[in-house]
Amino acid sequence: MLTASALAQTTTTTTTTSTTSTKADDDKITHLTAFEVKDTQDTGYTAKNAISGSKTSQPLENLAGAYSVVTRDLLDDLGAIQNAPEGVRYVVPGVTPFVKGDQYMIRGRRSGGTADDGVPSVIFFADSVGIDSIEVMKGPQAVLYGQQAGIFGNVLRVSKKPLPIFRGSVTGYYGSDEFKRMEVDVTGPLTHGFSYRVIGAYQKAGGYLKNSFDNREVGMATLQWKGPTTTVRLRFEHQDLQQRGDNIQLGTTGQVFNVFEGAGRNEGFFPKWGHYEDIGNITRLNVIQDFGEHVQSRLSASRAKTFRDYIYLLSPTPNYATNTFTQDYFNYAEDFEAKGLYFDNVAKFDVRGIPLQTNFGYTWDKFTPLNFTRNYIPKYFTGNLYAPDYSNLLEPRTSEGATGIVKGAMTTATSLYILQTVELFHSRLILSAGAAYNKSVVESQDTGVVSTNQGEWVKRAGIVFKPVSNVSLYYGYATMFNPSSVTTLDINGNPLPVITGIGKEVGIKTSFLDGRLSLSLDYYKLERTNISVFTGKINSRGLGYYELVGAERSKGWEFEAHAQLTKSWELVGVAWKGDSLDRTGTQFFNSLKESAGFFTNYTFGKGSALPGFSIGGGSYAQGRRYFGANAAAGFFTHTAFIGYKFDQYSIRLNVENLTDEHFVSGAWSQGQVSGSTPRSYRLMAEMRF
Repeated sequence: MLTASALAQTTTTTTTTSTTSTKADDDKITHLTAFEVKDTQDTGYTAKNAISGSKTSQPLENLAGAYSVVTRDLLDDLGAIQNAPEGVRYVVPGVTPFVKGDQYMIRGRRSGGTADDGVPSVIFFADSVGIDSIEVMKGPQAVLYGQQAGIFGNVLRVSKKPLPIFRGSVTGYYGSDEFKRMEVDVTGPLTHGFSYRVIGAYQKAGGYLKNSFDNREVGMATLQWKGPTTTVRLRFEHQDLQQRGDNIQLGTTGQVFNVFEGAGRNEGFFPKWGHYEDIGNITRLNVIQDFGEHVQSRLSASRAKTFRDYIYLLSPTPNYATNTFTQDYFNYAEDFEAKGLYFDNVAKFDVRGIPLQTNFGYTWDKFTPLNFTRNYIPKYFTGNLYAPDYSNLLEPRTSEGATGIVKGAMTTATSLYILQTVELFHSRLILSAGAAYNKSVVESQDTGVVSTNQGEWVKRAGIVFKPVSNVSLYYGYATMFNPSSVTTLDINGNPLPVITGIGKEVGIKTSFLDGRLSLSLDYYKLERTNISVFTGKINSRGLGYYELVGAERSKGWEFEAHAQLTKSWELVGVAWKGDSLDRTGTQFFNSLKESAGFFTNYTFGKGSALPGFSIGGGSYAQGRRYFGANAAAGFFTHTAFIGYKFDQYSIRLNVENLTDEHFVSGAWSQGQVSGSTPRSYRLMAEMRF
């Protein structure tokens, strides 16, 4: 029998990182749908539920797979303002940045994609001001998330929603490299069931690299109406991200390399006029309908218009024998539209006393790109590796070498899915099985010629066994179907073959001391075919291209621990070790083998020597990052913070890279790396009202 509480969650708030709610908020409890979890802000470092595993709110212990949730409190203490992956790597096993920006590696390889509330993300360096939590789902997720889901895992960003109580905050940041940022977040009720949330951020920041900056203007507005059985939510989001990129750095020579420092640690190899800009305007409509206690449906529609403008020199091509380098000029615009329609349903019912849950739905996505390469001049600039000088380098006229407009191919992706869950023996045995038919059609905008028209069934199955109430043993199996994207093209601009794969894993999840200590351990095996890698080279049109390298097999283990050691002391610890081998048994290009991290905080409560203070920090270790016969050196880095809260005010000081290490934080290839940020400071001051 389905009860109302089975499909609903409760939103509460706290004054500290503990899970005790305040009296004022207890008087204004709001019930959320099965498709949403509660606002995680101010609930500490541990979340018990996720929505990524079955597209409905489910306890993590009931999911037959490895899932991690990073709460907003944890993101804030990590100081992950601009680059969430650099914070998440401390607290989620096997996760690290791919390159700078909101791009992830999971289990040692680049992940399949990032989604916002289940909608594929279209912003390359998305700001995190509107994010409430981040869910990392490991392994193939193609049944529920279609072709955007890779084999290693996916990242789901859960946005902040309107609340039925008035809350507001104004937050300011000041830090190293002329970092200045202001955030505003206001939410509350209106009338007749309406509520709102308005979020904004304005940032002006330099960078440790010469001629670099990171300026942002972000605004989000959400209007919600909630009736007895219906919720309607309309959200508009605008992000204007202007940067002068930091990926134009070189690796040193040799089999084990680091970041080239011959011209100085702060040399970025780009001129003052270079920049990257990503402008996104996104509208999302959600309608959630309850059909009694047993069935809920959600209809979502999304439209995103995005413009990306690249004006800079490409990565240097070094000649260490002559101590010179050459760079190609690149002036490229990319304008595209992404539309989506998503219909999800959940039904809970009993059959002869046996609880069942059925999830089913349909998704439709259409991605329409328009590329415009305004200028491309091979070997535009030659300089000295140890003394590059861009002072006399003028920005070329856009008419030089112009190639005109190139309309990229349109991709239409559809998926029809169903997932069935059965609970047996008083929920000690949970069985799940599902399938989806995923189809992808890629066609030319100019000629209408279809280059890809392929559909395939994908499957998943899972078993969760609870020998005792606080221990879950699980086995998961899933397949994937991943056609090449509109940007994953060979040297001639043709799409690459479809990628297929299989993932298997076993694991154990435990919870002790009334949930204050939770542990998870898993072992996985992944296999996929028709793998391609980015060559790091440019074709005759001035675009980077990929090449096929065959099959890939990955295996490894992961460990994650969340501990509320005392009422005031929290700790998260993670570890991962694995490998990804190509068909010759060689470690795959641009892959990792191991990483580990931890993060902790201690909050001084009333009656202590330092009431209101909190202190914390963590460490992260990563092994070598492999690029064929060569590898980026492993590294060990640390972060720390100290904070103070009094009444409605709070301040926090974050220090990143405490020991000022220099390492390859992310990379496309040995010739194009992202160096680590030197030791830096961020001071935050917030007023809540």
